[in-house]
Amino acid sequence: MSLYDDLGLDPSAPADRIKAAHRRAVKAHHPDAGGDRERFDRAQKAYDILSDPERRSRYDETGEVDEAPVSSEKQAVLTLAREVLMGVVMGVEDLSKLDVVGRGIETLERGLLHLAARTADVDVKLARLAAARARLSRLPVAAGEEDDGDLVGQLFDQQARDLQGAKPQIERNTRVHQGAIELLRRYAYRVDYADGTATISRGQGTLNVVVEERKLDF
Repeated sequence: MSLYDDLGLDPSAPADRIKAAHRRAVKAHHPDAGGDRERFDRAQKAYDILSDPERRSRYDETGEVDEAPVSSEKQAVLTLAREVLMGVVMGVEDLSKLDVVGRGIETLERGLLHLAARTADVDVKLARLAAARARLSRLPVAAGEEDDGDLVGQLFDQQARDLQGAKPQIERNTRVHQGAIELLRRYAYRVDYADGTATISRGQGTLNVVVEERKLDF
């Protein structure tokens, strides 16, 4: 499946169609809305490459998916932070009483847990493949029979390569989530309560609340 397939496009699609297809895919597959995380990640990866003219050109010429440059990864942090925050802001909860930044961080931390689970799953599958591959042996070819090589062994090897190939994207998504969390931790959010307001901020494993009580006129 190509990057264009991940967005439901053909290779001749112009930039505006790529952007629109990405918006549709993100909305349809966003994990926080019950969507499929793998399809969401594939759509995001496809957009990262196809929305960059140079990377798209390299992909069209070679069919190979290059690693994202640092600048693109920083942009991915901003894109993820925006999607998470806007998902909170555009909801139905009272923004004067909801810690928007905190909710965004909680969403991103859930994403990190999911990515950690995916990494563990890949490692388990690779270990099982290696164990099975070590026990697999091909019987000698009978006289006069055509030797078509170790086809089943190649199936195991290809599956292992496919799994290994998924790890860089998972690692990149993990870095992007961590970067978005660190970005949001630089901000505080003020919420109202019955007797005043509280400004809430978060550090590494800490919650800071500054309370300002409402002044009463007598």
